[in-house]
Amino acid sequence: MGEWRSLTSSLYFASRVLINWVDRINGGKRIKKQLPFVTVLGSCRQDSLYSLFRVSKVRDGLTYPHYGNEILQLVRYLKGGILSFRCPYVFRNDSIGQKRISDRVARSNYKSTDVFVLEIASRYEYRHLGEFVHHVAFDNPELLPSELRDEEAL
Repeated sequence: MGEWRSLTSSLYFASRVLINWVDRINGGKRIKKQLPFVTVLGSCRQDSLYSLFRVSKVRDGLTYPHYGNEILQLVRYLKGGILSFRCPYVFRNDSIGQKRISDRVARSNYKSTDVFVLEIASRYEYRHLGEFVHHVAFDNPELLPSELRDEEAL
């Protein structure tokens, strides 16, 4: 329970710092186009940021990463790294059948980001064919091919 409180307190603190920074710059007026461009690398618990800042399409258009290596893999991809995609369940959107944003849009959003908000919500990692996989693929085994259903989390 203490870890959760610490995480939520830290996220609240980070969002308050951003809001205070914006207020100082704009004399207390929040003009949407002048707000910092934020990329959220975390779960749905960061949804409140969408009402306060300009937020990139990375999280909703690709994946809601939950663990450290999944975030690092995503950052490498956004910086231009190549993923083999031998496993089709690397990103959340692929696992749930939602259209993924293009590489060009994802990388452009990454390059335009002023502030990154990272949330590591889990210690569990899921790996298949050498790549880290979003947990939803393992949470919904009916979505997976039979050879992936039998694998266990690391």
